[in-house]
Amino acid sequence: MASRILLTTAATIWAAAAPSAAYAQASFTFDLPAQPLERALRAIASQTGSNIVFSDGAVNGRTAPAVKGEFSVGDAYRLALRGSGLTLTVTSGGSYVVGSPGSGPARRT
Repeated sequence: MASRILLTTAATIWAAAAPSAAYAQASFTFDLPAQPLERALRAIASQTGSNIVFSDGAVNGRTAPAVKGEFSVGDAYRLALRGSGLTLTVTSGGSYVVGSPGSGPARRT
């Protein structure tokens, strides 16, 4: 009986973790023009249902290149940040964080 409960608990934990892993690998189709970086980051977040955190001061005055094609969430953010000098990290909870090089304790993606 105890082993059946343990097996059920393990399966439940695995099933709960599986959507996160699948989501990280999911591809989304983007057709975003070059635009202010803040707008591009918010558009990616809106389209993918992801959480993006950034300082207005860090992105103000910066332009994101066009993001067109099929990308994972992280790859879409990285493309939008290309050439900005900013970094992208991801927290253990799956939020994406934009910062300057060397900032923050989050895990780099």
